[in-house]
Amino acid sequence: MDKRSCKRSLSYAGLLFILVLFIILFLSMGWELQKKEYMLLGYMAAIYPEQESEILGAVNEPERHYSDIYYEKGRALEQKYGFDTGSRDTSRLILRYFFLFCGLTCAAGLLFLYADIQNRKCCRCMEEDYSSLLLLTEEKEAKNGLIQERLKLEEGKTKELITDISHQLKNPLASLKMSYELADTGCLTSEERQSFLQQGLAEIIKIEHLLDGFLQISRLEAGMIHLEPVAASLKNTIINAVNSIYMKAYQKNISIELNEFTDLEIPHDPHWTQEALVNVLDNAVKYSLPGSRIEIRVNPAVSYLFIEVEDEGIGIPSKEYTRIFQRFYRGDIPMVRKEEGTGVGLYLTRKILEEQGGSIRVKKGKKGSIFQMTLPMGYVGRPSGNV
Repeated sequence: MDKRSCKRSLSYAGLLFILVLFIILFLSMGWELQKKEYMLLGYMAAIYPEQESEILGAVNEPERHYSDIYYEKGRALEQKYGFDTGSRDTSRLILRYFFLFCGLTCAAGLLFLYADIQNRKCCRCMEEDYSSLLLLTEEKEAKNGLIQERLKLEEGKTKELITDISHQLKNPLASLKMSYELADTGCLTSEERQSFLQQGLAEIIKIEHLLDGFLQISRLEAGMIHLEPVAASLKNTIINAVNSIYMKAYQKNISIELNEFTDLEIPHDPHWTQEALVNVLDNAVKYSLPGSRIEIRVNPAVSYLFIEVEDEGIGIPSKEYTRIFQRFYRGDIPMVRKEEGTGVGLYLTRKILEEQGGSIRVKKGKKGSIFQMTLPMGYVGRPSGNV
C-alpha cells in the first residue's frame, strides 16, 4: 500500500469514527431527555393525580393543549420568579454532550495523528528496506553478469586453446605417421629406414614438448598455478636459470655474462620466475650464432627492478614486438621456423611476470634483441596459493 492509499484509508476511518460517535452521543442525549420527561411526568402525576389524563395528553400532544396564552403566562412567571430557561437541565445536557463530543473528537484526532505518524515511519522504513533490497538485487545482478561474462570468456579461451592444440599437433603427428609409414616399406635400405625412424623420434620429442607446453598453459589459464612470492635472493634465481641453459650455450660456444649487481631479496616466486628467465635465455641461445655473447643486466629503480637479456642473434622485426608474446606465435623468419619450438615459452614468461605485477617487452639491441623484464620491489600480484 502506497502513501496515498494509506492517507485515504485513514481519512475514511476518521470520518466513519466521527459519524459513529455523533450518532452514539445523539442517541444517548435523546435517551436522557426522554428520561427527564418521564421523571417530570411522574412528578406532576403524583402531585395532581386527578388531572393525570390531562397531563399525559399535554405531554403526548403538546400542540393541541399549548397556545400563545400559556407562552405569555410562562414569560410572566419567568419575570416574576427570575426563572432562567438557559439553566434548565436540557440546556446543560446539550452543552455537556457537545463538549463530550468535541473532547472525544479531539482525542480521536490525536489518535489518528499518532497512527499517521507511525504509519509514515513504517512507510519510511519499508522504503528504506525496499531501497536496500533493490540495491542488493542490483549488486547481485551485476555480480551474476560479471560471472556470466567470465564464464563466456573462459569458454572462449577453452575453445581457442583446443583449436590451437589441434592445429599445433596436426603437423608433427602427420610427419610422424609419414615417417613410420615410409620406414615400414620394404624398398628402403637400412640407413634410410634408420633415418626415417630418427625423424619420427624427433617428431615424438616435439610432440612431448608441445604437450608439456599445453599442460603448463592450461594449468596457468585455469588458475591451477598460483604463485608463492617469498623474499628470496634475485641473484640465486638468475644463476639457477643460467645453469639450466648453460649446456645448450656451451654446445654452441655462446658465453653468458651476468653483470655484477648488488643482490636484492625481493618478493617473487623463485621457481616460476626462474622458469620465465629460462624461456628467455633458451630463445637467446637458440637464435644466436655460435661464438656470440649473451649479457644479463640487473638495474633496480624506485619501485621496480629491471632485468635485461641482450643477445647477438638474428633480431626480431619491430612489427612482431608484441605478437611474439602471444600463445603459439613463432613468427615468419625462416631461421626461426627451422629451429624446434612450440611458441609457448614467451607467452608463459609474460603470464608469469604479469601474475607477479611485472611485465616483459622486447626492443632492438646493438646486434640482436634486448628482452626487458620488470618485477616490482614489493609484490602486487594476486594472492598466493598452492600449485
